Amino acid sequence: MAASAQPIRFLFLFSLLLLLQFVPSTHPGRVEYNNVQLVPGQETGLRVGLWTVQDAPEGNKNSSLKITIVLSREPVNTAGVIPVLVFHADDAPFVGYVDGSHQKHMCCSDTLIEEGICTSKGQIYFQSMLKESPTFKKLPIFFEKGKTSASIIETMPVKKSGIYYVYVINCEGSNVGPISLAGSSILWINPFGHLSGEQFYFLNFYGVLSLMYTASGIIWFILSGIYWRELLPIQNCIAGVMALGMIEAATWYFEYLNYNLQGNYHLGAIIIGILVSTFKRTVSRLLVLVVSMGYGVVKANLGTTRYKVLFLGELYFIFSGAFQILSGNSSAEGLTTMLVIPVALLDTFFYWWIFLSMARTITHLTLKKQPIKLSMYKQLFVTLVLSGVFSTFVSSTNYISS
Repeated sequence: MAASAQPIRFLFLFSLLLLLQFVPSTHPGRVEYNNVQLVPGQETGLRVGLWTVQDAPEGNKNSSLKITIVLSREPVNTAGVIPVLVFHADDAPFVGYVDGSHQKHMCCSDTLIEEGICTSKGQIYFQSMLKESPTFKKLPIFFEKGKTSASIIETMPVKKSGIYYVYVINCEGSNVGPISLAGSSILWINPFGHLSGEQFYFLNFYGVLSLMYTASGIIWFILSGIYWRELLPIQNCIAGVMALGMIEAATWYFEYLNYNLQGNYHLGAIIIGILVSTFKRTVSRLLVLVVSMGYGVVKANLGTTRYKVLFLGELYFIFSGAFQILSGNSSAEGLTTMLVIPVALLDTFFYWWIFLSMARTITHLTLKKQPIKLSMYKQLFVTLVLSGVFSTFVSSTNYISS
């Protein structure tokens, strides 16, 4: 059995090295566009949270959004315009036209012209009231006849806190043809630094979490030293999970701190954070599973079952790690979507095996008439049920709100 596990270890390491190639190399406070192709009818964009100095939780810098768009195309003997839209979330309902099937059309088309919604094909559709909005801006990029490149650089001060959207749109009928974004970027600054409004609270969250893990680790270390003769092997594994949590929280805290101050990610810190986070989740699930089987309390070892447990853990680490890595890479959205199902199935299998093992262990303790251990496992069973219900509630709430 040990020899047969070698191909699994090789697959595990190979998959890990392969997935690390997809770790996004991005910059906080900046999104770069290199060789992004847009054919007529396509668009690309982003959303970012920005604060004004008056509303920001801290900091005294003036917020701004700097847009640098460089476009190129094949030689075409026509003139045209590519619009760049910048608008606040409050302006979003007035940008584009929503038809009867709830589909939003950003550009004026033949169909909308026939319905009398707009008059010029290839133009951006928005309600005229936005012309007076201080949080809406339409930036045209003009292609002259026969020219193959055009660009624009614009800095927009933030006059209202909230979510801002930036879109580069190649409308059908713009007469520009397929375009390419290369050397383009969108740079923002908030009063507190380069973190976006959505990311800022992660800095404090991971800071507090690091302190909590450190305090819990110190208490655990002291208690382990006092009762070292009575420690079970499983308790040493729990200490390992706490150490992983401490490393994970500290890594992400200092990464967000550096991100906020310098405006640059460190690839090494991202890799460490992702690997430690995935490994901690995997080990946590395995610990609950083996405890449910009675390891360290009812059984001295798991026998050949340990190979099945390790195999499940390795599968979960690979797929869960892949999902976490690819979810931060916009160029791999298709792969990310494909990984949702195997990760969900592995989680479901974990829960099924845990509850099945728990039921068998409780039955075994009932037959053996061991009331103290039985009481412990019943409490653990109730805790797992409540945590499962809470997790389902949170997931459902997030899904409905999104």
